[in-house]
Amino acid sequence: MNIKNTDSISILIANSGNQKKYHPVSELKADILADVEADAAFQDIIIQGVLSKVAAPVLTTESTIIGQDVNPAIAIEITKNTFIEGDSENAGNWIIDFGKTDLILNTIAKLSATEMRITTTGTAKVGTIRILALKACFDAPIVDSNVLEIEVPKI
Repeated sequence: MNIKNTDSISILIANSGNQKKYHPVSELKADILADVEADAAFQDIIIQGVLSKVAAPVLTTESTIIGQDVNPAIAIEITKNTFIEGDSENAGNWIIDFGKTDLILNTIAKLSATEMRITTTGTAKVGTIRILALKACFDAPIVDSNVLEIEVPKI
């Protein structure tokens, strides 16, 4: 763990007599680092706390699929990140659940830094498609995307 520029950050400490004193983090840095380094569970809590504040990449689509569509394609756009070259086209870096639609993944192609195209084979039946891009798909691989849901209604 690397803590830098701590002179301008202070921690308010109150003792049992309710006396309050601000201490620059730089004074406590060694103690904080020793505690964090010694406790793997504490490290995980810190990491999860940081990750929970990071905005997940958001997948959206304007594509529509209705029952009986043959070999439909889905154009996906992303905000809050960009797709990486190569790994974003690897099906192993996506979780795609076609549900009861009877569709099968055909290809995943990167059209631009913010757009992908997923092609399918089969004739669509009523159901829900769920798509999640794993963090390996992104230029800044911090967290996985949101889950994009596409409802496939009857004709």
